[in-house]
Amino acid sequence: MTLVIAEAGRSIDLRQRAPTVQELPYARDFLSSPERGRFDRLFWVGGENVVIGGIPQVIVRTQDLNSGEGAIFNSARANRVPSLGDQEKLQKFLDDLHVEIESTRGKDDFCSVEEKTPKDDFHGERIRGEYATTARN
Repeated sequence: MTLVIAEAGRSIDLRQRAPTVQELPYARDFLSSPERGRFDRLFWVGGENVVIGGIPQVIVRTQDLNSGEGAIFNSARANRVPSLGDQEKLQKFLDDLHVEIESTRGKDDFCSVEEKTPKDDFHGERIRGEYATTARN
């Protein structure tokens, strides 16, 4: 089954991969009648093509009808380059953060992870990386 998204000028073979969140509003229409019924009992998915600030975007809202949990996805937010903003404010934030970190050094459990936190029961060990070590919650 091939899904054709005219607005995006592309097609997707749904036998090869699942649709992305942005493709969900279109993909639902390509489900068989029993699959669509099952999907509609579990989820609500809506999509809208909008232009905000001259940037075309796809806004997709999903909601689990059983739990009430939902999320909103915005294609432009997913593709944007992070902005550093005002360099002076950024530097002040980093300086304040450094002071905060240094003021707590040696005073909390995470300064001595191996001695002051329990191992993960699932693994029975810790996973150690260059910047982090796991602990049980």
